[in-house]
Amino acid sequence: MRAELERKQQLGRRVRVLDQGAEVWVTRVEARADCPALSVTYVHLPHPAPPTCAIVSVVPDDTGDEDDKA
Repeated sequence: MRAELERKQQLGRRVRVLDQGAEVWVTRVEARADCPALSVTYVHLPHPAPPTCAIVSVVPDDTGDEDDKA
């Protein structure tokens, strides 16, 4: 995830804009054989330069589970 954020600082969907242009984003990491799908929340800070991202939350993403139960 960190490598992806270094290439593109805005992944997923923006959920909030904070003071001085800071943005809260949520993105999903797809499941792999050794890891469940994850929901990652991070903050993008454009100022001061250089722009920075900080991951603030990583939790299992269960949004696909309900489709499997139907």
